[in-house]
Amino acid sequence: MIGSLSPWGVRRADAGQAIVEFALILPVVTLLVLMGLDFSRVMHDRLILLDAARAGAETAASQPAPPYAAVAGAVVAEAPDLPIPNDPSHVQVAYPGDGTAQVLVAYGFQALTPLVAQTWGGGPLMIRVSASWPLRPAGIQPTPLPTPSAQPTITPTPIATSTPTAMPTSTATATATAGPTATATARATPTAVPAVTPTPQPACTLSLNQSLTAGQGYYVVVSVPAGTATITASYKAPGTTGRVAVYLYAGGSAFAGDPPPPVTLAPPSGSIASAVATGNMATLTASAVPGVSVYTVYFYTTTDVAASGNSVQQTIGCSG
Repeated sequence: MIGSLSPWGVRRADAGQAIVEFALILPVVTLLVLMGLDFSRVMHDRLILLDAARAGAETAASQPAPPYAAVAGAVVAEAPDLPIPNDPSHVQVAYPGDGTAQVLVAYGFQALTPLVAQTWGGGPLMIRVSASWPLRPAGIQPTPLPTPSAQPTITPTPIATSTPTAMPTSTATATATAGPTATATARATPTAVPAVTPTPQPACTLSLNQSLTAGQGYYVVVSVPAGTATITASYKAPGTTGRVAVYLYAGGSAFAGDPPPPVTLAPPSGSIASAVATGNMATLTASAVPGVSVYTVYFYTTTDVAASGNSVQQTIGCSG
């Protein structure tokens, strides 16, 4: 049956069919547009987080190391449009012992609609980025370039002109003018590099995967939150029965003045708790000292321990 024509020359049946098709396609097109927008926002936020992590790593690389608040403040200031919480679960600082400072930044991305968020299981999508920066020892400053000296202007000497006479007249010769004398500029003298002082890690919970040789140790200075009652530390190294140990020291001065870890040092005296491996794992549990919020944990071995995957683990934790 041929449908009737509308005042604009379009069959009414065709117009109705177009409306139904548009209604079916509109939700799919809307979802694709929202997904495209969210993907663009994820990439945009990740680039901002990378810049923020680099700013934090550059701040953390200063020696002596700055406090955690300064590093976290640099990260937050670099990303003012992103609500990054200023706490150790979202901004972490680490000194892995390879001459760099590392900063890890985590941020929960919120999708435009709950329907798009269901593509990754709902809730915020955690974006994690990290950046490293070489440590800058205190006292080393860029050598300033010498200021160029003004060059004197050379004035040409006029040549005397002879007056024509009956007798031959000699012509005066111009006298050469001495050029400017170069002046040597003293070079800046480099400043001695001071010893690196260990800086507390901001997180109470920390996990490492550090390789050590016989007689070596790896120390970590951690800050624990107020109200901490118990501190735990463990050192797992398969195939090293009774040859790894963990030591706990109150305060952060047990290795003050020593080079960054790993170090070839026997465990210092004065530990408040220690544990030697029974089997291939040493586990230490100690009560927190009242009024002390900074502790030093020393992982020590008397044999070679090579990290392969997650087989070697050094962990630190605390509880209220």
